[in-house]
Amino acid sequence: MKRLFRLVFCVCSLAGFLSISAFSQEVPRLIKFGGSLTTADGSPRMGTVGLTFALYADQHGGAPLWQETQNVTPNPQGHYTVLLGSTKSEGMSIDLFASNEARWLGMTVDGDPEQARVLLVSVPYALKAANAEALGGKPASSFVTTEQIAAGGAMSSMQPAVAAGTVASANITGGGTQNYHAKFDNTGTNLVNSVVYDDGTHVGVGTSSPGFLLDVQNSDATATGASLLRIQTPSVNGARLDFISTSTNGRHFSFGSNFVLGQGEFGIYDYNSGAARLWIDATGTVGVGTFGGQGNFSRPAFTLDVQNTDSTGNGQHVFRLQTPSTNGAVMRLVSTSANGRDWGVGSNFILGQGEFGIYDFSAVATRLLLDASGNVGIGTTPTQRLEVAGSLKLDGQGNGIVFPDGSVQTKASTSSGGSGTVSSVTAGPGLISSPNPITTSGNIAANLTVAGGDNGSATTVARGDHLHDARYVQISPQGFSYSAASVSGRYAFSWTGGIPSGQFIDVVSATGTLQMDGKGTITSGTLQEFSSAGTSCGSSITGQYTVSTSGQGSAVVSISPITPGCPTGSASFEIEVTQQGSSLVFAETDNSGWIAGTAIRQ
Repeated sequence: MKRLFRLVFCVCSLAGFLSISAFSQEVPRLIKFGGSLTTADGSPRMGTVGLTFALYADQHGGAPLWQETQNVTPNPQGHYTVLLGSTKSEGMSIDLFASNEARWLGMTVDGDPEQARVLLVSVPYALKAANAEALGGKPASSFVTTEQIAAGGAMSSMQPAVAAGTVASANITGGGTQNYHAKFDNTGTNLVNSVVYDDGTHVGVGTSSPGFLLDVQNSDATATGASLLRIQTPSVNGARLDFISTSTNGRHFSFGSNFVLGQGEFGIYDYNSGAARLWIDATGTVGVGTFGGQGNFSRPAFTLDVQNTDSTGNGQHVFRLQTPSTNGAVMRLVSTSANGRDWGVGSNFILGQGEFGIYDFSAVATRLLLDASGNVGIGTTPTQRLEVAGSLKLDGQGNGIVFPDGSVQTKASTSSGGSGTVSSVTAGPGLISSPNPITTSGNIAANLTVAGGDNGSATTVARGDHLHDARYVQISPQGFSYSAASVSGRYAFSWTGGIPSGQFIDVVSATGTLQMDGKGTITSGTLQEFSSAGTSCGSSITGQYTVSTSGQGSAVVSISPITPGCPTGSASFEIEVTQQGSSLVFAETDNSGWIAGTAIRQ
C-alpha cells in the first residue's frame, strides 16, 4: 500500500527569527517551519525522517526556485521544527522574496510524492527588509527632504518623471442583485449576476435559498443535468473528498478515485482506523472489509466479496436481508448456464407462516422447509420433526436410525426377525381392526370368505381301501366397503399446471390438506397457491363430502383467505376413494383442477 502520512504543518511567526536591524546587523536568512508527521492509522511517526522542502512560484507545476533536504526526528507526539536555509551558510537568498509574487512551499517525506503546496504568509517577506535602508536601491541622499523643499530652491532642478496627460476612467456599466456575486458579461464592461449566491451564512450555487453551508442545485432535468460536480487531478495521489466530524464519536472518512493504492480503484477510507471500508477495483469487483490497511490487503476475489476479520462474537454479523413485506425476504440464486436453475433461499416467502425455505423456482416446488416450530420437511410441509415425501436412504457401513430408547436399527427386518416397539397398526385388505388404526390396544380379525367345489375329474388316491375325489377350498379377503366413516383422517394433496376457479391469477401450483371427520364434514383444511412470479396466497378450507360403498363421492368446499389480499371462493368436485396398500387415497374425477394426482391419508 502507498504510505499515507497525515501532515500538519505551519509557517511559524518569524518575529523572533527574522529581525530587521536599523543598524549594521545582517538579517538572519532562516525561516522557522514546524508540523507533525503521522502514519496512515493516525499514530505519530517515529524515528529519523528525511524531508525535502522546495519553494515554487505557483501552487501547481513549475520548477522549484529553491530546495533543500533535512533529516528530522519527531518528538513522541510526531511534532518537529526545522529552520529552512540552515543547510547553507548564507541561508536563503533575499532574491527569493524580492518581487511581490506569491511563494508556495512543497514538501516530500522519504521520497514519497510531494504533498500539497501551501502558500507562505507575509512573514518570510521580511527578508526583503534587508533592503529597507535604501529606496529602490538608492541611498537617502538621492532624495529631497521636506526641509529642503521648505527652504526653496531645491525644486528648481526637479523635472517631471512622466509626461503630462489625462488618465482615462473605466467605463463600467450594469448592476446586480443583493447577495449575488457579480461578474462581467461577454462585453467585458457590463456587470451581471453570477450563479453564486451568498447570504452571509450559506453559499448557494444555482439557488437563492441555500440550506447548507454550500448548497449546489441544478434544475436541468435532462441528461446534462446530472453533471453537478467534478474533481479532477493528475496527481498520483488521486482525487478525493474528506468528511471529518470533530464531535464525540466523529470520524475522518474520505472517498475518491485512485487515492488508496493508485491502481484505478474507487474507495471509502477510514483514516481513524487506517482501513478502506469499501473498495471497487478497476475490473468492477466490490470488496467490503477486504482491505485492512497497514499492508493487510486482499483484493476482492468475487463480484461481491464481504470479509470480516473480527474473531469475537461480534464477527458473526456479516450480512443481513430484512423486509416488512408479506412476501418475506428471499435471495435468488440463478444460474443461466446449461442445466442451471433458479433457486430461492429465504424466510417467510413460501407459506408466509414464519418458515425458512429452499424453493426451486425452475420446478415451482419447495425442496426444503423448516417451519416456525422447528419441523423439517423435505418435499412436503412437515407435521413431524422430520418428514420426507419420498424414499429415505442411509449410506455407510454401520449407520442406522437411533430410537428414543437408544436402540439402533442398522438394517431392515429379515426372516430371522427384528426388534422394536410397534406404536400403530392399521388394518389392510382382508383385516378388520377396532379401532383403526390401533395406537394403544384393540382387536384385529380376518375378514374372509370360504368357497369349495369340484376341481375337475376325479382322481383316485390310495389311502387304505378308500377312494377320494380331489376337492378344493378357496379362502379370500372380503371386498372393502367404503363409507364416510372409512375415509376419516387427514389428507394431503397437491396439483400443478391448473388454475382452480376463483383463486388468484397465474397460479402454477398448490399444496393443501383436508381433515375428514368420518361423518361427512371437512372440519378444516389449508390451501397454499403459488404464482409463476414466486408469490403465494394462503387460505383455509371447510366443507362437506359424501362417499358411497363403491368409493364414489363428491366434495363441496368453501375457501377463506389467510394471507391478506387472497380471494374468497367456493368449489365442488367429484372424487373416487381407493385403497393403496395400507393407505386410503382419493382422486378427483371431473378434472376441475383441484387435485392433480391423489390426496393421500397421512
